[in-house]
Amino acid sequence: MKIVSLQKKLRVIIVLLFILLVGVVSFIIYPTIRDILALEQEIHDTELFLESQYQRSLQISRQTIDTDEIASSTADLITLTVPVGSELEIIKKFESFASTYTIEQNLNVSYTDPSQSELSIGYYTFTFLNHGLFEDHISYLHALLSEPYVVHIDTIDMTRRNTLTDRVGQDVQSQVTLRFSAILYAK
Repeated sequence: MKIVSLQKKLRVIIVLLFILLVGVVSFIIYPTIRDILALEQEIHDTELFLESQYQRSLQISRQTIDTDEIASSTADLITLTVPVGSELEIIKKFESFASTYTIEQNLNVSYTDPSQSELSIGYYTFTFLNHGLFEDHISYLHALLSEPYVVHIDTIDMTRRNTLTDRVGQDVQSQVTLRFSAILYAK
């Protein structure tokens, strides 16, 4: 039998340890590191997904709150409209105002259906041609605009008809003609 020198034994042991080390690194440590990196990527992807879901739930929550606010605002706006078919009552009210303020009134009304409206809501258009004293017209307009519904007036045309004078010849009151159209939104 041959005796192996200590130097050769040492070399063989070092080579075997190196092979063992390479085997441990190749078959145990490297796959574990690869699995850890894959898990890290999955955790990151899950974190992004959960963050997007959280943001989405916040957005839905905000939209729910906004929807509730819009619903309450819409309920408030509904009280500012007049019921469809109530034009006769409104005309009577306008005539009552004219009588109260001694105004001669000519009134026309038309209804615009929601399907023909730009706003997708129906509305009445009242066209007024009133004759009376200037002060009475101001009181009439104030009463008209004090109603609980929205009265939308774009333009008003007021022209002087004639002036009442007293016995001395001084101008006392001016007769005026008032023309305007008012829109009342209907529900």
